[in-house]
Amino acid sequence: MPNIISLNRSQLKQAIVENKYWQNGHSLLTVNTANWLTQNPYLEDSDICAIIGLENNQIIASIEIIPDQFLLETGTYTKKFWLKNWMVSKDFSSDNGSSSKIGSLLFFEAINKLDGQILVGTYTKITEKFYNNKRLFHELSNRTISTLFFKLPTNLLIKRKKQFKYLNPLVNFINLGIYNFYLFTTQLAHRKLNKSFQIIPIPEIDKEALDFIQERSKNDFTKKNEKYIKWKLDNIQFNFKNELDGPTEKIKSFKIKRDNVLIGLLSFAIDKYALEIKLFFAKDEESHRLCISALMQLFFKANAYYINTTNKNIVKSIEQNYKPFFTHQNEKKVVAYNNIKISNKTVILRDLDGR
Repeated sequence: MPNIISLNRSQLKQAIVENKYWQNGHSLLTVNTANWLTQNPYLEDSDICAIIGLENNQIIASIEIIPDQFLLETGTYTKKFWLKNWMVSKDFSSDNGSSSKIGSLLFFEAINKLDGQILVGTYTKITEKFYNNKRLFHELSNRTISTLFFKLPTNLLIKRKKQFKYLNPLVNFINLGIYNFYLFTTQLAHRKLNKSFQIIPIPEIDKEALDFIQERSKNDFTKKNEKYIKWKLDNIQFNFKNELDGPTEKIKSFKIKRDNVLIGLLSFAIDKYALEIKLFFAKDEESHRLCISALMQLFFKANAYYINTTNKNIVKSIEQNYKPFFTHQNEKKVVAYNNIKISNKTVILRDLDGR
């Protein structure tokens, strides 16, 4: 049975310096992700930030742990922990149930080390049944993860049915037609707005952007200060294919201004086919329409296939004005371990929370 190890920030930083768990190459918990975890501004040196399962000194199972500051009804904040990316390597044999056993060992190690002060905001189909167990968890909130498709997802079709690979030329031709249609309608919608605005790339969140965010997130479930926001948007968190290829994803941030006045902020990650919205704030309803127009211009410029978001207002605006090919929706619960007592009334979630 693999060895289960809990790592606090000091221990994980030391392991990175020594390259202790990555000498064999690929690992579930990559060096980049591990380094990002240690930089969480809400993390203290003694806080656990990762739990790993080792076999032959290689990480074959892991859970990432993200401490966060959560809003209470009293208006004060308390530290609790998100569990993220609970995984067991596909290479680890599950013929005798070992995969399930090591997954359980990691989880209950997290319960023990964190005194049960854990929440889960995202999870896979494999772990969904586990988090639905009412003897262990209670629901705090729920949210819909929407995927808005603007091209036929060839890669997903081939995964489902290999015969689709023979239709690639036809699908590519259809996608070209769909893309040109949406590009035209996007430009038309922008002209109909008859408003001038500027899309300004920004390397990081500055004071102007921070003030804009904080004014609109006072009642959010999690506390968002400057260091926290910059950390959640740091590209170091993504895995690298190799030194030449760079990251598989990259977060880009933009200010949307009209007459030199900030009316919106937008951050998203691009991973080849997908544009995943990380942050979206608009000054008011009129500004929201302009920011959606800016988002769609950037989306088509990136030549992506689909948009991922949990923001219902974004979904509604895009569906009404840009008519995606189709929209897939997946309901997700935000759950807490049963000894956490937080009122549902305080739970207002943004795209950054628990992701």
